[in-house]
Amino acid sequence: SGWVVGLLVFVVSLPILWQGVWSYVASTTIKREFYYGLAGAVVLSEMAIALSFWLIDVPLASVMLAMGMYVILGLSQHDTEGRLFSRTIQEYLGFAGIV
Repeated sequence: SGWVVGLLVFVVSLPILWQGVWSYVASTTIKREFYYGLAGAVVLSEMAIALSFWLIDVPLASVMLAMGMYVILGLSQHDTEGRLFSRTIQEYLGFAGIV
């Protein structure tokens, strides 16, 4: 059942991340933005598979996946814009560590 959850998370998160990265810069080329969305969807699906094996409540797993999407989308948007600095990465990863 963990693989099914991972596949569903991948299918749902790919268009969300792709649109989120593409709309941030609104460029005419979508190849780079698609790769960001694809990589983010793979990471989120791996998180979902890992979380499915832990004995945690569904709301906690949902918060962790939402935090993962926030961090992935934020880092992707900053990199697409050309403003991804080490301090920005530290802030996002610090937020992920707190949650």
